[in-house]
Amino acid sequence: MAMTSASQPGPILFNEIEWDNHKFKLSGPLEMDINFVDELWEGENRDLDIFLVASDMDELLASFREEFFVLWEVYSREPDSNLTTKAQQIKENLLKLVTEVEVDGVTGGCF
Repeated sequence: MAMTSASQPGPILFNEIEWDNHKFKLSGPLEMDINFVDELWEGENRDLDIFLVASDMDELLASFREEFFVLWEVYSREPDSNLTTKAQQIKENLLKLVTEVEVDGVTGGCF
């Protein structure tokens, strides 16, 4: 994962996402754009419709991982007929991005 500093905010790249007992292997780097505004860190990924604000970088990184996990849990197996057009696009972006999911160290593929 590339890092940034307070003096030069910029993107952070994730090659995989770990949250709780899940590890998501990705087809390519996942970028979170970073800004430092009014003493707060902002993180954004437009493809997944993620926008976060945190008081420090550790909190921002943890929040991004958690949000990714929640999006996966909510959208990845949901039938398109139950999703809005925007939610369908997020689901499509997730499914293109995630190549493998490990749960408790056991690989289960994407589903």
